[in-house]
Amino acid sequence: MTTESRLRYRIASPLGRLTPGQQATFGIEITNASSVIDALEVTIEGPEALHWSVEPALFALFPDDSGLVTIHLDPQPGLLAGTHDIVANIASTAEAGIQERIPIAIDVAGVPAIELSSDPVRITKHAKAAFTISCKNDGNMDAELDLSAIESTHALRLGWDPPTLRLEPATSASVTVTARAKRKLIGNEMAYPIDVLATSPEVQAKTQVVFTQRPLMPRGARTLLILGAIVAAWAIIVVLALTHALGTSPLSKVVPASFYATSGHDGHSVATPVGAVPKSGVAIGIGGTLSGTVNAKSDGQGVGRLTVQAFAVNSSSANLIASAATNTNGSWSIPGLAPGKYALAVSASGFRTTWYPDTTSFTDAKIINVKSLKTISGIDLVAQGLPGTITGTVNTGETPSPTVTVTVLPEFHSNTSGSRAPLATTTTNASGTYTLANLPTPGTYDLSFSAAGFSVGQAVDTLAGGAHDDANTVVLTSSPGTIAGTVTAAGVPLGGVTVTASGSNTKLTTTTPTSGPVGTYTLTNLPTPGTYAITFSAPGYGSTSLAEQLGPGQSLSNINIALTGGAGDVAGTVTTTGGTPIGNATVTAAVGTTTVTATTVTTGSSAGTYLLSNLPTPGTYAITFSAPGYESETLDITLGTNAATSGFNATLSPATGTVTGQVEDTANQGLAGASVTLTDGSTTVSTVSASSPAGGFELPEITPGTYSVTATLNGYQSNTVQVTITAGKTVTTPPIILTSSTQAS
Repeated sequence: MTTESRLRYRIASPLGRLTPGQQATFGIEITNASSVIDALEVTIEGPEALHWSVEPALFALFPDDSGLVTIHLDPQPGLLAGTHDIVANIASTAEAGIQERIPIAIDVAGVPAIELSSDPVRITKHAKAAFTISCKNDGNMDAELDLSAIESTHALRLGWDPPTLRLEPATSASVTVTARAKRKLIGNEMAYPIDVLATSPEVQAKTQVVFTQRPLMPRGARTLLILGAIVAAWAIIVVLALTHALGTSPLSKVVPASFYATSGHDGHSVATPVGAVPKSGVAIGIGGTLSGTVNAKSDGQGVGRLTVQAFAVNSSSANLIASAATNTNGSWSIPGLAPGKYALAVSASGFRTTWYPDTTSFTDAKIINVKSLKTISGIDLVAQGLPGTITGTVNTGETPSPTVTVTVLPEFHSNTSGSRAPLATTTTNASGTYTLANLPTPGTYDLSFSAAGFSVGQAVDTLAGGAHDDANTVVLTSSPGTIAGTVTAAGVPLGGVTVTASGSNTKLTTTTPTSGPVGTYTLTNLPTPGTYAITFSAPGYGSTSLAEQLGPGQSLSNINIALTGGAGDVAGTVTTTGGTPIGNATVTAAVGTTTVTATTVTTGSSAGTYLLSNLPTPGTYAITFSAPGYESETLDITLGTNAATSGFNATLSPATGTVTGQVEDTANQGLAGASVTLTDGSTTVSTVSASSPAGGFELPEITPGTYSVTATLNGYQSNTVQVTITAGKTVTTPPIILTSSTQAS
């Protein structure tokens, strides 16, 4: 409050915490202490994002008259969370220069708001798409975001870069979400909706993108292939019919030179091989065909995009003659092979080369005899992939992360029999990461993630031959918790008590039964982990609160409480001996095992005030007042049932004293820059004498006791005096006279 007599003010109503988008109001009572009628105007100085209005905008006050001005504060969404300083300026319109500036601290609550968007929302590709996701922080506080993506069918491998993001208010950044799928040779286009999530402890934002997978071969090309196959089939039928009609033996597609009759270089005939025919007019026959399926040794399923090779075998070597790629179901076919003996091998990147039927050595391969115009089907080869690895991260929201057990099972197929034994089991480290090594490939695996207090998580991952895959991050949600107990009064279970648990954005309420299990309560489905304030109240009884912390999935029982009849309040002010309010002082009320503590207000017109509420009554309490640097004081007060006492004030005396003095020369002139040291042998405090006033010094906050005070200065002999300190007093030492070293000599 101003020491001038023209304007006086008082904050009539306190200002609570501000929330952007919600208007708050407080009042200032103004008194015209001048001798003339004055018209006053109140304005507010503060951040641009804080809008304000005043009612009335201008009001007149007679001398010694008082009036109340109401100030409406309208914080905008752009007002940052935290503490801001504003000024209420009261100005006189009757006389320029007469004004009061009232500093006010406001506390702005954090309001999180995250917006996700993608452009484009839909991408059509054969196997891979990358979406650029824009993350914008529309809130008024920093946001620490964890990024994740979910596709319900698990047909895609999803990734994001970066996986975490920190955004200041009114800023945005982009992340990349990638989606990968197995290439499709033929089929229809498939649309995969992907939910993209940005999660922080305060808020979660979501958007959806769509990856449409297009097959490598569109419908038109597939139709042309079918028509081509029909034409080829008719061509084969025609050739077979002609061959049968001509009555000739089947000829091989590739004919060695010795197959034809010839003559020597000298015009004489040479021996002609048996069955030789003239070169002219010969009808070339059609070779044989081999077909079958390549199945993975890991899971017995057909494997696509592998190479099946046919080697012609003779007595001394094996030569590669033809090859074919397997279809998506593992089927393959090599037509047009000349009659003879062949060995088959299957190979691809990430796979060991395997010879038919299932060996890694050519010498152990089974030889197949190919005949002209004959098809040998049902030749099943085995593909053996190199060992694969799956690495990934499990996010539990806990730091450090609890140990999560990761179990991998082979994916269930229609031909799977019996139970599926785990292929591997591992646990996460303190960072939540895991590695599953030496997995058979190729294969699709079901992963499960389990930890105490958390729901079991599931994921599916597919490994190609010899692949090392980074799996999508799995987020485990903690299981709900429970708090239960009994409420009693005077040792007897008490029904009709309202029990409320508040915390973790949850508020649950129940009532203890009045029949059956009287006085018992159970609060279920409490989100964990979290800290909950539990309040117990009943008509005619004091309200009691306690705090309980639930770990992931934790259940607490026997949280029992005893209610006493009635509750009272004690309020007052804590000041110094000079009448100055003391903020942040601790006020404690104790009776028996009951203790209630409050802290005095630090700023504003309510500085130094306190309120002890919900004190069980009746009762006599010892109220203790304490603050750093002051002597504690304890007062007794008796409260009747439902009593409320105000004006229960305390005055605290300083617990320390102050030493002042003067360092002078022999001519009684003050000496600046002298080192002044106070000590009692265990405590030492030092300062330097001032230049104005010359030689003056002060040592504050000294514990009561007897000390020696020594002054030293270059060119002078040091000198010491004794002083006794009393709590709350300022003691001045006699002048400390220093003699010049020159004079001394």
